[in-house]
Amino acid sequence: MTVPDRLILAGGPGERRIAVLAGDEVLTFAIDRGDPAVGDVFLGRVLAKPPGGGATFVDIGAALPGYLPRSGDWHEGQALPVQVTAEARLDKGAVLTHRVAVETLPDLAGLKPPTKLIAPGRLARLLADFSAIGDLLVDEPSLLPEARKLFPAAELRRGVWRDSGAADTLDLALARIVPLAGGARLILDETAGATVIDIDAGGVPRDEANRLALREIARQIRLRNIGGQIILDPIPGEGQGYLQGLVDQLKSLLAEDPVPTDSLGVTKMRMIELVRTRRLPSLSDYFLAPPEPRRNAASLALEALQAILAEAAAAPHRTLTLVAAPALIHYLHSRPDLIAETQTRLGRPLALEVLDGTAGFSITDRKP
Repeated sequence: MTVPDRLILAGGPGERRIAVLAGDEVLTFAIDRGDPAVGDVFLGRVLAKPPGGGATFVDIGAALPGYLPRSGDWHEGQALPVQVTAEARLDKGAVLTHRVAVETLPDLAGLKPPTKLIAPGRLARLLADFSAIGDLLVDEPSLLPEARKLFPAAELRRGVWRDSGAADTLDLALARIVPLAGGARLILDETAGATVIDIDAGGVPRDEANRLALREIARQIRLRNIGGQIILDPIPGEGQGYLQGLVDQLKSLLAEDPVPTDSLGVTKMRMIELVRTRRLPSLSDYFLAPPEPRRNAASLALEALQAILAEAAAAPHRTLTLVAAPALIHYLHSRPDLIAETQTRLGRPLALEVLDGTAGFSITDRKP
């Protein structure tokens, strides 16, 4: 079993980034931005119960109220000790329990909720969880004093975040596509409801592509800290037994992950379904903004042609230029038939101008 034996600490104001390594391999990352973390204890203030009951919202001083997934005999405004069992992510607050798992709490007399009672921070918890940690390397001098309070042998090593490969590994862990040997690849799409991972063989034989993919999937799930429902789309073989064999391989590969993952087997659509316990936000929750639906270049370019024809019909005397984003102009140049049709209808050449820094188009009277 791969046992973490080294931590690398980097960051600056408002953020600590911690890479967890076994030898030279980065296993996962821990990000600390001062938000309520798993295990932290608060004296919360009970808020109004949501319609329908069965749960309680609790103010713990965070941007979003914590969620206590049961109702109790407490009342609105009551001070209530709670502990974080799952951290906030996206638009959902931290999940809480009122059964605080610590031997003793600080004296609550005179404390006004919301108040933080026990919150050691991510680094302290990692050092407590991984007893085999022998090195704590610190990239930034300003972080060394706090590191040495927890780990007196912590060593300052400027540039270690980059030199260890942690920086590159983090960048790759935020990418949608993960390349595999021989041209195969994984395509990962994280959504609010589930993470879907597609295996693209890219010319690699089926069995080899699946073997490479399953090993990397197990690594990426832990590295990115993906939680909740996970759907894998493998390259199917003959019969249901082939897919069940892939499930068994994946179970073995996931056994080294300290966060439990349950295999729900193969779906009717011949996909593999997993559920990994969600305790912390994933890397994408920390670093990526959910993509907003947006128009593609082709649809905008076609709309631009319609617009310039409409402008020309309304004012035939005007000398019009279509000013558009590079992607739109590139699409039009790739479709000379569209340009030719537009020019025929205009009765003159179509004037195009590229404008960097925009995603759309406009129509002007100036010549390019």
